[in-house]
Amino acid sequence: MRAFLSDYKVAKVLLDSAHDAMPYYLYFKHEKITPFIYLNIWYN
Repeated sequence: MRAFLSDYKVAKVLLDSAHDAMPYYLYFKHEKITPFIYLNIWYN
């Protein structure tokens, strides 16, 4: 996407809160992208 839209900056993204989405949330954190729906972390 960056090759086609090099001037476009993603600042926020809308996703579900599924646990299997963790790699996406880690990537967004690294790229300073704010998710609209945060990942639910369950503690035992």
